[in-house]
Amino acid sequence: MPYPYVNPYLANPYVQQMAQVPQVPQQSAMLPQQQGPVRVSGRDEAMNRLLMMYPANMLVPGFTSEPLFDIDGTHFHALSIEADGSRNLETFAYQLETSQLPKPGDEYVTRAELEAMLSKMTGGDHGVPEPVQESAATA
Repeated sequence: MPYPYVNPYLANPYVQQMAQVPQVPQQSAMLPQQQGPVRVSGRDEAMNRLLMMYPANMLVPGFTSEPLFDIDGTHFHALSIEADGSRNLETFAYQLETSQLPKPGDEYVTRAELEAMLSKMTGGDHGVPEPVQESAATA
């Protein structure tokens, strides 16, 4: 008597099942996410840190790195790869734009300026209504 067709996808409780090995996800070539700006001390440390951060297969012509901020607070560094394959560490200076900051006397209005503005807006009575005439109140 021939055996009936057995579906290989159904589990047989009498046969020892092979243990399944968990699949480990493949690591992608993406870089780990930084938790804020990276701070370095000078150009040499910036170049070393940039070369450690990026794998060699990412350093192709046209590549530009994220900025590394210098601890002096006035410079940042970026690595770029030129068309011929040479590395170029660029250092940029930045400073606080003082033209946008309020001047010490400009941030408050004096009382005289406020009263002058109110008198222009309300006709000189500062928005206080005139008293109601008695004849109008009784009518």
